[in-house]
Amino acid sequence: MLRSYNINPLNNKDIDGVITLSNLLLGKDYLTPSLLQEYLANDNKIAFVVKAENQIIGFLLIQICDPKEVTSLALTEKEWFSNLFNNYPLGVIKTIAIHPNYKQQGIGTALTKKGVEKLTKSCEKIISICWNQKEATSFNFVLEKCGLQNLKEIKNFWKNDSLTKEYNCPICGDPPCVCSAFIYEN
Repeated sequence: MLRSYNINPLNNKDIDGVITLSNLLLGKDYLTPSLLQEYLANDNKIAFVVKAENQIIGFLLIQICDPKEVTSLALTEKEWFSNLFNNYPLGVIKTIAIHPNYKQQGIGTALTKKGVEKLTKSCEKIISICWNQKEATSFNFVLEKCGLQNLKEIKNFWKNDSLTKEYNCPICGDPPCVCSAFIYEN
């Protein structure tokens, strides 16, 4: 059992470990090294990692978005997103992953709280697009624990994205991904 851990900003040395964990939990090639490099180069994209025994066991990706970026995050129902989330800048909890061996130890909650704290400094509103993992541990509870509320479920949220980017969903397998997303806000 992990007794203590540190949450640190992503650095170049962490990228391979984040990709390995992402491939395991979110699907092969869901995250790429070039995408993670954006988190090192862009002040509005922020990533945190948690390590145990010098291995990445968790990570969080957050972003401060302008209107165009919010629309690009809305893989479906773009009009609904742009009508509802028109106060900018908007904070977005984009992606979180915790290695299965380290779940139920408060790491996801600590990462999420760190992300919310960071986003609250520059954003009035924070949202999260939460993967509905029927067969896995749900992140919904953590979001609610951190003060976010479920607004809506969107069916087949990643379908077109998975086809375009050709990533494999760990639940659905080969594209298309037909998983739903829950949209949360504070």
